[in-house]
Amino acid sequence: MHRALRISGGLLLIALAVGLVVMSCRWGAGLDRVAILVMPGGPPQSGLYAADWLATHPFRAQLLGVGLPIMLLTTAVWLLSRAGSAK
Repeated sequence: MHRALRISGGLLLIALAVGLVVMSCRWGAGLDRVAILVMPGGPPQSGLYAADWLATHPFRAQLLGVGLPIMLLTTAVWLLSRAGSAK
């Protein structure tokens, strides 16, 4: 695979991961929604909460907001790290 294809593929996967998080999650403190990933700490817990269209499906919200973006970012890092060794 050519270097330019690996770099553009990695950047595309990063954009897809960010887009999935933006579409499926809302960030805030103590939102009145289903919590996906909460940061423990002060009185209002802040973290990722499910978007309105995923509020009734917490497993899908966690899959689209956390699981799938992590897999996409892992693949993107692999592609970008291999771009340096491509001929």
